[in-house]
Amino acid sequence: MDNAIDRRKFLAMGTAAALTGAAALAGCAPQPSASSQSSASSQGEAASAGAEAEKPGAEMREVTVTAAGDVVTTNAADRLPQKYEGDLKDYFKGRDFVHQIGFYAPDWKAFAQNHHDLFGSGPFFHTTNTFGRLIYRGEEVDCSNLKFEACYGGWGSHSIEVVQQVGDAPTMFTEYNDMDAMGMNHIHLFVEDMDQALEACELLNIPVITIGYSDLEAALAKARAAGADEEAVRARNSKPSFVVIDMREQFGAMVQLVTSGATALHNMVIDSMVEWDGETDLFREIGA
Repeated sequence: MDNAIDRRKFLAMGTAAALTGAAALAGCAPQPSASSQSSASSQGEAASAGAEAEKPGAEMREVTVTAAGDVVTTNAADRLPQKYEGDLKDYFKGRDFVHQIGFYAPDWKAFAQNHHDLFGSGPFFHTTNTFGRLIYRGEEVDCSNLKFEACYGGWGSHSIEVVQQVGDAPTMFTEYNDMDAMGMNHIHLFVEDMDQALEACELLNIPVITIGYSDLEAALAKARAAGADEEAVRARNSKPSFVVIDMREQFGAMVQLVTSGATALHNMVIDSMVEWDGETDLFREIGA
């Protein structure tokens, strides 16, 4: 339980550090004071940051703490604007919204347990992902018997997704991974508007591997578990829930694009690390 206390202590201090760092980048950070004032100043900043975080609507997602007690800042999806306004040929330049690394494993739970034992990651939220539609390399596939046993867990400032595919429909996992071996599959990248992202991919000659549409009832169950807006989920149901693009020619990896609708799950995973003692309830169920 000492670990949980350290997490709470460092959270307030880390918030102050993040705000000070942001001011420094903007060129308006205050100059260091005399050493006799530094201790009181640090305590005041931490207390002020803690009080600010308690205000209604204040966000604490930008700062999390690792199992070792180190303060890190997240790539907060809440900073996404409504739509990218630049030239589409520069669509991917300057994006820092990589929030998750996706892995494949023939046994998702064993992978997550091993990852936790090695890195202290977690807790892990398990769910079964099913699909209303799935398009692979431009062709619609039968996804009636397809499901992804998936879990999501915090890992420092980011999170990991571990997927075990059940069913033999062609997906980004069957294309990239040995189905009998574990391995990395993709990184996740937040985008503002999926239609615009697909336009940019077409312009840049980046192939689209998979387009997935959620099973509505399953998506609603997950929305309730994550505290997301159910009406927003219904409104997005006709649009892709995720798109996987092939950037292996550019830098040797595949990239999964998700929109701001995924921020509720992302934030739930990130927030869960703050009060977690590092061991209790390592695996948790969400949604269907």
